[in-house]
Order: sequence, then C-alpha cells, then structure tokens
Amino acid sequence: MAPNFDNDAILDIHIEDLPDEAKEIVNKAMAEFEKKCLLSFSKRRSEKKIVQKSDLPIVLLAGHSSRVTTEEKQVFHKIMHKIICETMHNHNASFLKTFWNIMAAFNGLENIP
Repeated sequence: MAPNFDNDAILDIHIEDLPDEAKEIVNKAMAEFEKKCLLSFSKRRSEKKIVQKSDLPIVLLAGHSSRVTTEEKQVFHKIMHKIICETMHNHNASFLKTFWNIMAAFNGLENIP
C-alpha cells in the first residue's frame, strides 16, 4: 500500500529523471500497455482502413476502482445467473450438484447435500 503523502509537497517528474532501473521498469510497463491498446484496433485484409473495435484499456491506480457501475455489475450478474441456470437445467443431476457446489463454494453459499 502506498504511504500517505502531502500531495502539495510532491513534484511531478519526467522519465529522464528516473534512475536506470526505474526507467527500465516504466519502459516495460509502457510497452505492455501499448500492446494492449493496439488490441483495440483492427484492419481487414481487403481494406487499408484501420478501425477501433473496442474501447482502449484503462489503468487503475492504487485505491481507484474501475468505471463499471453498480448497475452494470447487477446486469452482468443477472445474465450470468440466467446462463448458469439454463446450463444446469440441461445437464444431469450429478453434474448439477457438483457444479452448484463449486459455485456455492466460490460465492460463499450452502452446498447441496
């Protein structure tokens, strides 16, 4: 966990100010992030036009949370619940019990005897 600092007393630095070891760490992280950003774009073989197929990835700093809202999480949970329930109804009873027990253990629910 990062220590508490007085933000008014902290100065921004540039990569040139970093020691060589820290520069290497930052450069590796930048290269990895660049690769992830490029995954948001694509180009068809027949066309020369490059299109953005998804949003760019975000960087979460310590103490920050993602942009996913509670409502989006609830919608995702409902969709997953529906898919899991449909899957469970389409399989035999022993598989259903095993799968339910795994999910129950994961979510802190009671197991089926």
